[in-house]
Amino acid sequence: APGKSFTIDHPLDPDNKILRHMSIESDKMINVYSGSVITSGDGYAEIQMPDWCTALNTNFTYGLTVTGKTFAQAIVWEKIDESGIFVIKTDEPNISVDWQLIGERHDKWALENPNFVEAEKPDYLKGESLHPSTVKVE
Repeated sequence: APGKSFTIDHPLDPDNKILRHMSIESDKMINVYSGSVITSGDGYAEIQMPDWCTALNTNFTYGLTVTGKTFAQAIVWEKIDESGIFVIKTDEPNISVDWQLIGERHDKWALENPNFVEAEKPDYLKGESLHPSTVKVE
């Protein structure tokens, strides 16, 4: 599919709101967020995620890429907290950093519908290819 979207209950107000997200291909139920920031004169940048981010996700991983003509270094100075803020620090001031935050979903639906990566095909599909164009030809 060229794009897969889904709608789920808003984790902070499931009776009145929804969230619309796009899907990515993964063996885990994850959400990916990204952005760019320029660190301050002392090398810090605070990233504020939406309030629902930590309610929807857990087990966060981070990616940082320094951009521009510099060999500056960047680290996650403080991991995301319950208010949805994480802090990055660069060893030089005013550095452009692209960031990515990946969280594993832990909302009610995700917990009740775990993804089992490997499974046996049902009998009626055994010996058949789901997508013949993806089968390796020798």
